[in-house]
Amino acid sequence: MKQTPITVTRADFEHLKELLDKTDTGNLPYIDALLTEIERADVVESAEVAKTVVTMNSTVVFVNETVGSEHKLKLVYPADAGQSNTISVLAPIGCALIGLSVGQSIEREMPNGRQMCFRVKEVLDQPEVRLWHSDEEKRTRVKIKSEALDERLDETFPASDATALYR
Repeated sequence: MKQTPITVTRADFEHLKELLDKTDTGNLPYIDALLTEIERADVVESAEVAKTVVTMNSTVVFVNETVGSEHKLKLVYPADAGQSNTISVLAPIGCALIGLSVGQSIEREMPNGRQMCFRVKEVLDQPEVRLWHSDEEKRTRVKIKSEALDERLDETFPASDATALYR
């Protein structure tokens, strides 16, 4: 079976490796699956991750294709799990979701031995978008406003071309 390609931010990769090194996981096969997943992942910088990738602290809508149910949960570290609509990355479903992109599916064996297939439908909120991509959009808006100002100055002072020195 072909493995689903996944993407993990460098920060998530480092935090998860540290968490797995410190956590007594016993004989939990899905924890081994998480370690295997993050070690084979395409690791990127936070500023480079696509908006459609499930990262830590992302709120994601996913479908359990095995039973046909849809869920909206925030993928969190174990210390933050237990709050409403959260799931730990150390839970079987959390292990399955990390690094997937919208539209991707992954099959996982659950603790009861049953195979389940999960598909990411939508990433509603991703911390990297708020931290990195929103700044890029702001810079684009500033550039557009700056260009508009340059045009207005050219119209106002056509003979002297007041902005020529700054181009």
